[in-house]
Amino acid sequence: MTAFEIAMLFVSALMGAGFVSGKEIYNFFGRYGTQGVYGIVVVIAFLIILSLMIMKMAERIGKFSSDEILCPLGGSKLKKMIGWILRISLFISFTAMLSAGTSVLKEQFGINKYWGGLVLALLIGITVYTDIHGILTIFKKIVPFMLMVTVFIGGGVLFKNIRTAAEPIILEPRYPWFVSALLYLFYNLIAAIPVLGTLGIEEKKWKVKQKGGIIGSLFVGGFALAFWKIVCNNSIIAETSDLPMIYLAGEIHYGIRYIYAFIMIIAIYCSATNCLYGVQADGENKKNILRISLLTIVGYFFSLIGFGNMVKYIYPFQGVAGAFLLLMFLVNFLILIGKKK
Repeated sequence: MTAFEIAMLFVSALMGAGFVSGKEIYNFFGRYGTQGVYGIVVVIAFLIILSLMIMKMAERIGKFSSDEILCPLGGSKLKKMIGWILRISLFISFTAMLSAGTSVLKEQFGINKYWGGLVLALLIGITVYTDIHGILTIFKKIVPFMLMVTVFIGGGVLFKNIRTAAEPIILEPRYPWFVSALLYLFYNLIAAIPVLGTLGIEEKKWKVKQKGGIIGSLFVGGFALAFWKIVCNNSIIAETSDLPMIYLAGEIHYGIRYIYAFIMIIAIYCSATNCLYGVQADGENKKNILRISLLTIVGYFFSLIGFGNMVKYIYPFQGVAGAFLLLMFLVNFLILIGKKK
């Protein structure tokens, strides 16, 4: 495994529907104007540090198990509770990504949401069954393609903005910029824990893992800065549109709108696959076709609730859960390091 492959898996876990649409970057960073850049820099620094810590923790333990990685105490009840919090959070993220995918398929391509969502869910379930090696084989081909197309289309939007954009309008933020940055980190890193934990076991060379974590974090940060610039230049569109980047891509050329929508589907597929893999693989190396099938089917039916409703009612739980899990992880890491001395 190379550092670039590790970076691509890390990126695929973080660049989901909200990120690639531009809406997530606007909500967490674009609303803050220049201060949003400070927030992105803070997130990049924490992503580098935490990604390396998670891989090191998994390496020390010798297996990926959320109970062992996240729990600072030896009580079995607390370990089980923490493990279930992570699995539930990952499952919520899986259903949310699936719901976002069905919405994009219906709104942009006119595909029936029931059939479109079912096909997407089955594709994700089949990919998860190939295990981490199969996922890596697929992702190392499609993630670079996704990033390359995003760069070209995003660059086109930026070029158009440079020539035509009016003075950006920054609307009132909800929280201080540093709180928003931390919420973004808590909310997003949950999806990366299973991937990073597995990579900590699968790759034996620490320098390769170290480079992969750094490169992946810088990739995510670089795209976040580019999207920040785009949504700041188009703050009214970013505020009123659910999928601002698709709208802006269509401003370049109507056909590019569909290309970018397809890129969003790839991002959703990658992120949802990482989440479902994390739910079913926690603490085990065996593939369980029954468990994967049940999780896929149940996730599909939950996804029919609608992405908007999930964001409104369920996502706040994700931020709180993420903060709690990362706090437990930091305590556990310090305890483990102290024991090794």
